[in-house]
Amino acid sequence: MATLLVAGSLSLAQSLSAQTIFTYADRDLLLSFRKTGADGGTTGPNDFEVDIGQASIYYGATAGTTIRISQYSTAQLAGAFDSINDLSWSVGGCVPVGDTGSASVPLKTLWVTSPRYLDPSIPGAVWVRNSSYTQGATSAKMSSILNNGVFYSGTVPADPNYNTANAIAVPVGSDHEYGYYVGTAGNYGNTFQGEVENTTSAGFTTNSATSRSDFYELEPDATGTQPAGAYLGYFELRTDGSMVFVAGPSSTP
Repeated sequence: MATLLVAGSLSLAQSLSAQTIFTYADRDLLLSFRKTGADGGTTGPNDFEVDIGQASIYYGATAGTTIRISQYSTAQLAGAFDSINDLSWSVGGCVPVGDTGSASVPLKTLWVTSPRYLDPSIPGAVWVRNSSYTQGATSAKMSSILNNGVFYSGTVPADPNYNTANAIAVPVGSDHEYGYYVGTAGNYGNTFQGEVENTTSAGFTTNSATSRSDFYELEPDATGTQPAGAYLGYFELRTDGSMVFVAGPSSTP
């Protein structure tokens, strides 16, 4: 009987340790960080992924409003990488197939960052709207990143920094990480019109300049004219590792 009780206790402990901690809801935005070494810096063993809440928080914000991204701490980011120099990051989200939310934002709508590469004062590329078919391929990649974050969370114990309800560190090379789906070119595996990732400089932590990316909403276009997406504002990664979103006007900068 004692042996059975011990075995049962071990089984329960293993089950508890494998509970899924990281979760998400449709239309949540994912802030993702990685270090690839492609820009001359070091590589990171994990990608760090943070659910920053519903897209409506950001597209519904009044112009000029600053929203602090509070779902991760600077200590978490610092602990995930050897430094935040040469650090690539992006924010993305979608309305996936099967979503039952408000029809005012249609299926396969995308929310994506457009990096300001060299100078945070110079706007990035203006993303355009594409067909439902084209945007559906990117939407599927975005959904896969979230789904695989949830899957990986369920295979490892809870961690106060790297397996929480809002944040998960996923090993590079596991095929569950953000980088596997966004691809080496940072364009969601060649399904998107351009690179969505920004990368900090080699001396980012000692510079005064921030790392800034514009943010767009792209509803599917049925006209074939590929009009510009809706400009929502910009995300800004600061040199201490904190991030804010600044809501912008309805027109592109």
